[in-house]
Amino acid sequence: MSKQIENVAREIMSYFLNSSGAADTLEGIARWRLMQQQIDRTVDETFSALRLLVSRGLIEEVESGAGPSIFRLNASKRAEAESTFGGER
Repeated sequence: MSKQIENVAREIMSYFLNSSGAADTLEGIARWRLMQQQIDRTVDETFSALRLLVSRGLIEEVESGAGPSIFRLNASKRAEAESTFGGER
């Protein structure tokens, strides 16, 4: 059995072991796996992009003691951000 198939089997078993009473079709299982992979990839890409923008000073990260950080435009770098990324919506 290939390493990829073993990893998929591990993911599926983890889902069933952690979701008491779960039952789904082949297509249903494939969909939730793909959806989870897409979410993970999107979150990872967004995190990397935010780190880049924060490192350039264009975005500010405001840490909240009670929850996750909040990101916002660095108002003092607005002109630089507009010239680099445009201000269109």
